[in-house]
This record gives sequence, structure tokens and C-alpha cells, in this order.
Amino acid sequence: MTFEGQRRFDYLNGNLYSYHPDALGTVRLVTMQDVSVSGDNVLYPWGQSWTYSGSSTNLFAGFQNWDGNVGAPMYPGQFRVYPVNYGRWLTPDPSGKKAVRLDDPQTWNAYAYVRNNPTTLTDPSGLLTPAGGVDPFESTHVYTGTIESIDQGTEERPAGEKAQQQVSQQGIDFIKSWEGWNGTLDEATGLSLPKDDGFGNGTIGWGHNCGKCEDFAGGMTKSQGDDLLQSDLVVLEKSVSRITGRKATQQQFDALVAFAFNVRNYQSSTLMHNVASGVPVTEAHFTAYGHARNSQGILVSVPSLLRRRESEWDVYASGVYNSSH
Repeated sequence: MTFEGQRRFDYLNGNLYSYHPDALGTVRLVTMQDVSVSGDNVLYPWGQSWTYSGSSTNLFAGFQNWDGNVGAPMYPGQFRVYPVNYGRWLTPDPSGKKAVRLDDPQTWNAYAYVRNNPTTLTDPSGLLTPAGGVDPFESTHVYTGTIESIDQGTEERPAGEKAQQQVSQQGIDFIKSWEGWNGTLDEATGLSLPKDDGFGNGTIGWGHNCGKCEDFAGGMTKSQGDDLLQSDLVVLEKSVSRITGRKATQQQFDALVAFAFNVRNYQSSTLMHNVASGVPVTEAHFTAYGHARNSQGILVSVPSLLRRRESEWDVYASGVYNSSH
């Protein structure tokens, strides 16, 4: 359970765990329902473990998740990944040149974490900290728009650089086959109305997540759904092209966009990090995202998601567009 953007409680195996963060959002103490201490945690300013007793949460500076499968923790922000042993982001600021101010040298390094000031600033989103007017005890950036509000390629492309990649028709058909048509038929109008996707999200058309779906309350036709899918794909094509450096093969690009279409925080995934860093990708990087949280907020394996991740890997590795579920 989260409060004001930070995880405060977990209910696991019949026990209630309460998380007690410091002013920067690093969890320093974990207590149970009987007020006994389950974990006591102290980290260095850049996030490395100093000392702990009991269970260590590794919830650092407002980050809500961490990947401990690669040695020292790596924290996936909304837009990039922060490894504590490096003390810097693995990829440059996605705002690009728009984040640079000539009068502020700390903005010149697009990999710098919190302007090299981790004792007073936080950045769980992965966007560059502004130069002034920041409350040091609040997150330095709260992202409230869509991915299109971040610079995704509007700047002039250098001569010789490849154009943005696009999903093939095979890739579009692959996404459609896995998403299926989302909508409840209104027999009076013949239009498809939004429906719940089973995880508390309103969807319509070919897997378009519409939240409360006020804009689609009247329903839509399949032709309108096709147009909406194209609009969704344009945004993802821009984003994934940036991640791949426009160097992916067609089958790889199709698989990555299909993954991004279905995984909300795809940009902070280990898969996308490896692609951006040139690290070899394996099937496990896809299947690691075959889980979802149930109504109790517990992360559980979902067979249909696992099959989808396996099919995306087949596209990525072999060019096999398998739509059988």
C-alpha cells in the first residue's frame, strides 16, 4: 500500500509490515503489527548498504522497486535505471538537450544523479533535477503528462542518422492477436463500450488503457479502434526507437514495441536497459514480466502474460510471430 507516492505497508503471509522512511524517502525501519522491529536499515548517500539488522527493504530515496538479481541493487525509475554502485544513471536524461542550461554546469552531465547531491535531493522518476525552487524533502520531479511530453525526437536529426523505426504489419497483427478486441457490444448502437481488463483498468479497442474511460463512454467502432491503435503505436515507436538507437532489426523492434504496449513501466525494465546498453537480451528478460498484482496487491504469476512474453521472445530471437494463445 502506498501513501503520497511511497510504499508504507505490505501484507505478506498473514503479517502486516509498516515501512518508516526518512526525509528523503529511504526506508530506515520496518515494524510489524505487534510493533516489533523487523528490519533496521542504514544506507550510504548514493544508496549502497552501510549496515542493517533483520530484513532489508532496499527502498531507497523514493524508489518503489528494486532489482536485486544483478548483485548490488538497481533501481528502475519511471524513465531510466539507477545502479547504486555506479552513483549515476545508466542512460542519459530522456529530455535530451532541452534539459541543459549553459549557466548550470550540473545539467551538462546527462548521466548525473540528483545533480551530484544525494544528501538533499531525490529523483525516482529519472528526469533531471531542476536548478532551483526545489523543496529538498520532496521528489524533484513529478511526471503527470504522457510520454509525448518528453522529447522523443522532435529535434533535428543529424545527417546520416537512421529514421525512426516503425512496427511492421506483422507486428501490428501480433499485438492485435494478443490484445484482442476490448469492448462490450451495445446492441442498441452497435458500438463497443469500455470494459475492465480484469486488473481494475478500463480498456477499449485494441488494448487501449483509458482509465475511467469518460472520453469513450459512448463506445467506438472497430475502424475507430484501429485509428486509436495507430496513435498509441506512434508514441511507442518514438520511445523504443530512442532506446534501440534505431539499430534493432525489424523483428526485434516489433517484439520490443509489443512488450512496451503491454508493460506500463517498460522504460525502466531490465530488458530495455540491456537493449539501450548493448547487453545481450535473453528470454528471461521477457518472461520476468509475466506477473501482475492481484486485488490484494500481491504479485502473482499470470499464465497468459507468461505465454505472451514467450511469444514476444520468439519474435525477437527468431522472427516467429506466434499468435496462438
